[in-house]
Formats: sequence, structure tokens, C-alpha cells
Amino acid sequence: MKKGIAAVLLICLTLVFASCSSEKRETNYTGGEIAGKDLSGSGGARIFSANTIALPGGEGKITDAVRVGDRILLCSVEEGKSCFYFMGADLDVTKADIALDSAVVSIDADSDGNIYVLSMEQDGSYIITKLNPALVVSGTLIFPADMEEALWDMTLGPEGYYIETFNNVLCYDLSGKYTGELGPFQDAFDVIKNDTELILAVSGDDYTQFSILSGFETGDTYKVSMALSGISAGPRAGHVFAVNSGIVWDLDFTSGNYTGYSNSYASGEVGSFMYLSPDAYLSVVNGELMYYTLARQGEGSEIQTLVLATYAREDYEISDLLNGVSLFNEANGDIKIDVVNYGIYDAGNAEGAGLQKLYNDISAGNAPDIYDLSLLPYRTFYDKALLENLYPYFESSGNIRAEDLTASVLKAMEYKGALYNLVPTYTIITMYGPGDVCDRENWNAGAFLQVADTADLSLFGPQVTRYEFLKYLLMFSGDEYINEEERSCSFTDSTFPAMLSVARSLPESYDGANAASDDLGLVYTGRQMFILSTNANIVSSVHTADAVYGGNCVHVGFPSDNNGVMVNPYINLGMSANSAAKEGVWRFFEYLLSDGYQNGIRKTIPVKNTALDARLDSLLSKYLEVHNVVVFADNNMIKVPLAPISEDVKTKAMDIIDSVDCVYYCNDGLYDLLVREAESYFSGDLSVEKAAENIQSKVSIYLAEQYG
Repeated sequence: MKKGIAAVLLICLTLVFASCSSEKRETNYTGGEIAGKDLSGSGGARIFSANTIALPGGEGKITDAVRVGDRILLCSVEEGKSCFYFMGADLDVTKADIALDSAVVSIDADSDGNIYVLSMEQDGSYIITKLNPALVVSGTLIFPADMEEALWDMTLGPEGYYIETFNNVLCYDLSGKYTGELGPFQDAFDVIKNDTELILAVSGDDYTQFSILSGFETGDTYKVSMALSGISAGPRAGHVFAVNSGIVWDLDFTSGNYTGYSNSYASGEVGSFMYLSPDAYLSVVNGELMYYTLARQGEGSEIQTLVLATYAREDYEISDLLNGVSLFNEANGDIKIDVVNYGIYDAGNAEGAGLQKLYNDISAGNAPDIYDLSLLPYRTFYDKALLENLYPYFESSGNIRAEDLTASVLKAMEYKGALYNLVPTYTIITMYGPGDVCDRENWNAGAFLQVADTADLSLFGPQVTRYEFLKYLLMFSGDEYINEEERSCSFTDSTFPAMLSVARSLPESYDGANAASDDLGLVYTGRQMFILSTNANIVSSVHTADAVYGGNCVHVGFPSDNNGVMVNPYINLGMSANSAAKEGVWRFFEYLLSDGYQNGIRKTIPVKNTALDARLDSLLSKYLEVHNVVVFADNNMIKVPLAPISEDVKTKAMDIIDSVDCVYYCNDGLYDLLVREAESYFSGDLSVEKAAENIQSKVSIYLAEQYG
């Protein structure tokens, strides 16, 4: 199986080569188009249905595949041996009369139908076995037994072999003579066979570079400003299939233009990718051969496809959402979710280019069915009537009611009595302090400032910078300083100037590379007053906070007139008010609130009450046998003893969850304005009172312009 540039393993498709120019040149990304959709976002690729093609006997686990003439050769492992199968155009699979005792690393073929098998012997040496079209051994090439690097992959070219190691491509001529190397490489790489080309692909964090290989030298070079998670041969010269944001793209790497071919999140997991036609491909997934064709339901009717628009710069930002989408798509045969990522359009462009494309699509009447609100300024969507109120759907649902979900989370997400956000899972952000100086019953900004004025130790850890503190002020304080609904603000006649003074005392930036202590360690060693906690494991949060405060911990919440407990949505979805498939969207939402999905949530907090209760019980049981917690202070690891855990910890955790009254959401425009005006005070050019006056004036103008 081909190593591939990242998670998707890719297999060569064609076997004819021609000489290439040695002139080097670079072509920059120019853009893309979407197959099957009017949307301009990075998505819209077609959805395929998968069928498993079983091996005779059903015992083999497929490890590699390659096209040999009009057939496909499969390699599998069975009872410690490497066995081979041929699959014809009719998809029938027959077992070949040959097996190898050695472990096959990679297979390839030439245009005459000869097969080349790279395998590792029991003594650690490598050999390439040449088999004629009838699978009779016609030659072997033995590599030195003392090779220093493990061999990962092999690609056969006209002049010889390209052997991939962990960070290099070793070149050998057809006689087995070593001729040099193409690396070493710091980034991911792969050698690809195309229709008339041999290509070296190298993929970094924000680019992929393609170099045409002529012999063992690189020739013409093309660069696109997209990080690709996998590459295989394309349908014609100058093209490859490449994966980005869950889409398999047909990419013209000479221009950077691309067209969506298949949506892997909606179609199913892709292991290795082998293009067969515009409407079919093969993939090896977990050792099984999958045959994909354009998805249809019933007799000739298309599956209903719902478009989910997100705005992610990196796939990790939406990994949990994509997992939920994949699970839903696997469980449903008639509805599929197509994830459209507009974030890809920020690459090589000004930041916000992708967001503008989404707005353009909405204005043009091409709005998606579902919005990923976790990465969008969703409160601006409220007033523009872009989102559907979900409460009526709960009332008419036979599967889930609003009463089944955590009331405080729903209440925090409400806007003017309506619920536009579905939050199936979340984390909690809140604050703990020492019980001898903090009174939870009378806790607010004034009480916090009294403690801050007399404290002889740091208020927070090094991660809470002055700018992070200002952002928390906006998010936690509700209407204390800004009332967007009433278009009013109160920065001069409130506690804000004093809180701005606190912000100035905090670090300007956080140097994570030199961090030697954590919040728990600093509190335990008596050098820090408060813990600002972002923790999905709320049981651990309560239990360990009490330990590092020596049993003298109180949950105070962030200082404000509210409870100071914030819900941070991990998945945050909205139903488009313009969707023509709202019932289908609701089915997806019901799935995310189902017992099966909610009970499977482990990293974060489930919103369904029954799942939440079971999760807290599970965490409580987990800590029954835990007797200490590890903290860090000045690069020293300290074991802090934990008191025996009890039901009281679960009660405290539930009290915190029930106290949620604000949302991790920040108006970026207001925040940027606040920081810009506060800088004059931080630098000493203005008094805190004058800075507050400037902020009052500028924010008043901003609110009038935005909402007037």
C-alpha cells in the first residue's frame, strides 16, 4: 500500500512513462471549482455509496493493490503469508497460485504486466522479487542486509526504483545499483505515478509542491498553497487526486485549479484511493476492499444531500464535528451531510476571504442547510434572520425534548427567547479561589477588586495575559459593560476602569516554550491566588482544585454580576432559515442528541441529562482509586494528595453546570476596539480614566453604526 502524504494512503494508477523537461519553474495556486454544487466554498464534492468486495474465503487482510493491465492485483496477509488476488473489470476476485513467506512492503508493476514485490525477510534484509504476468518468479534483487533505514514504499520508474524511507527517497537503477537520493525531507513526501509522468510531491503546513521526475532528477516544479493530506495519480497528465478537508480533489497542479471528486466524510472512510472512472473508485479501508459508486437511493432517485458550511483554517478545529458527521452518514442511507469548508479560501489570500465567499453565497440564494456556528460570528446571523428557531422542532419531536437537555446550557444559548444554536457537547470555563478570602455568596467584580488590592501573590497563572483578561471581561460580564440589544455601554461609571488596571498588571504575552509551572502547581506552592479553569472533566476540576487549595477551595466564578460560569460549545450548529430540507437537518440534530451519540462522548460534556449523569458517575468511579494529582512548579513535578472522592464532588460539579449563564463568544469588532484603546493606557500614554472615556466614546459609535 502506498505510504501517502498523510492519513489517506494512495495507489498508482498508470504505468506508461515519457521523458520530461529539466527546466524548473513554479506555478502558484489560482483557485478551484466545485463539482455538483453552486456553492463557492471548499466542498460540494459528490457523495458515493460503498460496497465491500470480499476475498474468496474471507480470511485475508488486504495490505496493497496495484493496476496490472486491465486487472488489479491485491496483496493480503493470511496466516503469516503474503497472498495475491486478481480482480477483473467485472469485480470478480480470484486467488493467484502463489504465496510468499516474507512480509510484503510494497508492490508495483510495469507496462508489460510484470509485477515487482518489495518484501522484508526474517533476517531484516529486503528483496525485490520480479514476477512475470503469470506470477512466475523471473528475477530477484537483494538489498544489503546492513541497510540503516527501514524501507516503507517502492515505486518503479523507467530507469529504476524509488525506495521511500522515513525521510528520504533512495534511487536504484534496474540492476540494483544505488545512484543517489532525492531527500532528505523535513515535510511529508511521496513518489506518484501519473499517466505520463513520475512526480515527487512534498507537502508542508500550508503548501504542496509537485516536481516532475526525469530519471532520478527533479525537473519542472509546481507549488500550490494548500496542504494536502494525500495524493494519488490523476486521470490525465498534470493532474493528481489529492485530499484536503475531507474532499478528494481532481487537482491540476500545473495551474492550481481543482474540482471536487468525492466527499469522503459523506461517502465513508477512505483508506487507499484508486480512480476507476468519473463515477467510481476503489479504496482499501481497514484491510477490506471497498468499491464506491455515485450514491443513489431506491430506483434512480438521488440521496438527499445536506450542506454544512464551516470556516476552519485547520482540520483539527472541526475534528469532533467531522466525526459526528461521519457517524451520521454511516448510520443513514437516505440523508448525507456534505461538509463545505470556506476556511480553505483564506490560504494565499487576505484573512476573511473565505468568510466573504460564504456571505456572497448566502446573498446569492445559495445558503447551506447547516452552519457550523463555532467558527462563525453567529450573533450577526440572529438579526439577519439566517437561523431557524429550534424550540418548535423540540416541541414536535417524538425523539427528543428540550427538557431532556441541560437547562442552563439552553438558557445561556437563548436569544430573545429563541434557540438558534444546537450544542450537543461542550466544556466549562470558570474560576476557583481560596475560601478564606473569597465569599461565593457575595462574589462580583467589586469583591474581586478588594481581594486584588490586598493580594501579595499573582492573581492568575502566566497563561492569563492582559489581553486574555480583557476578552474574558467581555464574555463573562453579560450586560455590565455593553448591552448590544439596547445599543448602550457603561465603561466610565462602572468597575471597568479598575478591572482595566488589573489587566495592566498581567503579563503582556505568554511564553509557553519557557513555562515551567502550571496553575495547580503555583496555587499549591502559595504563589497564585485564582485558577481560571477550562476543563471538560468537571469532576476532576472540582476535586483537584480542592486538593491544591488544601481543602480550602471555593468555586467563585469569574468576577461579574453573573454567576461567572461559561459554556464553551465544542460543537455548535445552526439550522439555516433558508434551507429547503429542514426536516432532514432536524434528523441530523436528533442524531447528535440521541442516546447512542451522547453516551459515546468522552472528551467533553454531553448536553443530554441522562448522558451527563452517567458521565459524572463514570468520572466519579474513575477517581475512587486515584490518591494524588501531579502538578508542576519550577519544572518540579509534585504529587499532591487527593482526599477520598465522594458524591459531594458530583453535587458540586452539577451545581457549577447548573450555574452556566454565559457563552464563550466574543464580538471581534468590539474586542479589537477595546484592545486598541486600552493600549494607550498599557503603554503609559493615558490615565485609566481617560482610556475608559475613549473606550466609552468609541464603543458608543460602534454600536450605533452596527445596530443603529
